[in-house]
Formats: sequence, C-alpha cells, structure tokens
Amino acid sequence: MFWRDFKSALGFLTVLPIGDGPPSGRVMAAFPLVGGLVGAVLVGARWAFTKLLPHPLCDVLSVGFWEWFTGGLHLDGLADSCDALLPPMPSERRLEVLRDPHVGAFGTFGVVLVLMAKTAGFYLARDWRPIFLAPLLSKWAMVLAAVLYPSAREEGLGRRFQKDAGRRELTWASAWTVGGVALAGIPGIWAAVAVCLFTFLFARFVLRRVPGFTGDVYGALGELSEVVALTVEVSVGP
Repeated sequence: MFWRDFKSALGFLTVLPIGDGPPSGRVMAAFPLVGGLVGAVLVGARWAFTKLLPHPLCDVLSVGFWEWFTGGLHLDGLADSCDALLPPMPSERRLEVLRDPHVGAFGTFGVVLVLMAKTAGFYLARDWRPIFLAPLLSKWAMVLAAVLYPSAREEGLGRRFQKDAGRRELTWASAWTVGGVALAGIPGIWAAVAVCLFTFLFARFVLRRVPGFTGDVYGALGELSEVVALTVEVSVGP
C-alpha cells in the first residue's frame, strides 16, 4: 500500500512518468520521502554543475533544474496566492482570483522573489544539508497544513488532499521528516522548527483572508517553506 502511495506521490510531485491516476490525500504520507529524493537529486545536480560552471551560474541552473524536475508545480500556486492574498479585496473576490489562471503583478513579484531567494540560498550553502532538507521540509509543511486546517472549497484538488489526509498520513510524513532531519544534525533541527512555526503563521495569515486552504495555497506554502528552510540552514550551519 505504501509503495503505491509513494509512486503516486513521486509522479505527482516530479516530472517522472509514474503513478496510478489522480492522487488522493493518502499519498501525502510519502510527500517528505519524495521531497528527500528530490533533495538528493538536487545535491547531485549541483555537484555536477560545479564541475563545469562558475559557482554563481551553477546555482542559478540548479534552481532552474529544481523547478523543472518538480514540474514548476507549486510556482503557479505561489503566483495565484500572491495575487489573491496580498492586495486588499473581499474574501469572495480572493477565492475568484485563486481560480483565475492569469498571473498579475503580485504573482509575478512573488515568483521572482522566491526564485532569487532560492538562488541566494544555494549560493550560500556550504554543504549538502540545506539543499537536501529544503524540499523535504516543505512537503512536510504541506501535510501538516492539510491535516490541521480546513479547505476553502468543497471540490478541487486541494479539497481532495485535505479530505483524505489524516493521522496516518501525518504520522508517516513526520517519521520520514525526522529521519531526514537526523541526517542533517543541529542545523536541520533549527530548520524544521522554523518551517513548523512558519506553517502556523502562514495559516493564520491565510485564514484571515479566505475560509481555508486551496491547492494553490498549499503550493505557496511549499515554495515559501523551501525558502525558510534554506535561509535557516545557511544561517546556522557550520
């Protein structure tokens, strides 16, 4: 059963052509495990780039490879969430903007800023740990939000994940996360604490504007949590 969930999560969160149809919230049990795999691939890709290119350029390409390998899945959610949650507008209008596929000024600014922050995090990373942990912790944050907070709608991908995610998914996701953090040592613990606190603060921010999470808002949480993890790791690491 878990192997099937892992394959579905891997197919959903990356460009790898695997998985068995549309995923449900049950696959969130494997989200941090897939995040750790993505992190390991990024560590290898960055090492390969450094053998061929100057340091700043290899970090730019590493972030580009990251977004390609994950299909840019959460960048769209980040853009839509910035357009919906940052400008002043009624709650009903925010939900309409979250449905709108077009990207506005706030969305463009948010995506550019996050990509720049990730590139800076790669540039400042002294070893493999920040790069490995960032995608792992971000996926755990998404599971945490899906289990603890309501959905804004009665349909849609975000609702399907939130409805089917429960104690089993959070327990498995937390177990994989603890294993990954243990590999990273003390900086990993600080990063995990920071991502956890950020998830709670982000949820408070969201719930003051809309009645719950959507698929786009989960995506925004994932992207921003990656920035938080990278920032803390490069700040407190050796």
